[in-house]
Amino acid sequence: THSRRVTANVNVKLLSRLIPQWKAHNNTVATGRFDDGITYLLIAGWPGGRGGELEPAFEAIKAADPTKGIVIDVRPNGGGDELLARQIAGCFVDGRKVYSKNDIRQNGKFVGPYDRAFEPTKDRPAYRGKVAVLMGPVCMSSNESFLMMMKQVPGCKLVGDRSFGSSGNPKPHDLGNGVTVYLPSWRDLQPDG
Repeated sequence: THSRRVTANVNVKLLSRLIPQWKAHNNTVATGRFDDGITYLLIAGWPGGRGGELEPAFEAIKAADPTKGIVIDVRPNGGGDELLARQIAGCFVDGRKVYSKNDIRQNGKFVGPYDRAFEPTKDRPAYRGKVAVLMGPVCMSSNESFLMMMKQVPGCKLVGDRSFGSSGNPKPHDLGNGVTVYLPSWRDLQPDG
């Protein structure tokens, strides 16, 4: 077995005292606004099957002043549903963007690489202003993909500690003896391969 040992570079409990106009909308999204007009948006996960939890995030993006900026804090986010991450990242681009490539494991071999891309999110707010993303060692898996997406956003700055990286999209394999092993199903690559 493997246990990931990382120390987060964020104290979520402290944020409610540090961020003006703090509002925890649910277990996934919290927002705030600094006195100078900068919007703060915390996304603590990409909750598969519970995409409705991100509605307050879309509202915060819609309300953010592009001349002031928005800070998206994903430091406590260890991943989840990458399709939800694409929806948020799609609010910040005008066209299709390749954010990574991957080789997929099939029949004991890797095939590919295949482009992974995101596009503007239809029927969601479009934000074209200053944006910074706070990141750290807890960020991995689908949240690593979100960071790669945001690197494709013009003018976006990623700030913080090094992320943990891709999880390799592990899939369960039953060994037939009561043991299930999770093995990577792909190799995640940067857009340039």
